[in-house]
Amino acid sequence: MASEICPEKQYSLANTNYIATMTFARIDARFVAVMAHETPGRGMIPSPYHTRCIQAGEIHELAYVKGNTDGTVNLNDVWYLGFVEFLQGGVLAKGTRLGFQGRTMGTLVAFDETHAPNHLNILISTLEPKTGRKLDINIGALCTFFYPSN
Repeated sequence: MASEICPEKQYSLANTNYIATMTFARIDARFVAVMAHETPGRGMIPSPYHTRCIQAGEIHELAYVKGNTDGTVNLNDVWYLGFVEFLQGGVLAKGTRLGFQGRTMGTLVAFDETHAPNHLNILISTLEPKTGRKLDINIGALCTFFYPSN
């Protein structure tokens, strides 16, 4: 069951202590759909979970939310990157980084389970969010999820 947020507030998504003690395998994924829209006022609802297990072949949605320099995240406005198919199983955790074309594109800050069990919305924080189309992401493009302590 997802927890509700107040749409007017900034949301702090600090990791729990146990995540810092873990080591995570890198997980590769490929884009199977690229999105070109953003939704102001969408109001994403973060699940209470800090980690999610991912199986090879699962398809989930990636969306940018605006991060702030003070460590808070605005979950109200969303920029959609697209859907990715995971190429191997693993564990995604808050704090996992999204890599694309040799760059770190943002940090996983929450999971929104609005569309579960069909798919998760994996929320990625960045200071300058854009859509997948504006980032010139193509179908079949590879991305990587990695934890910075590894």
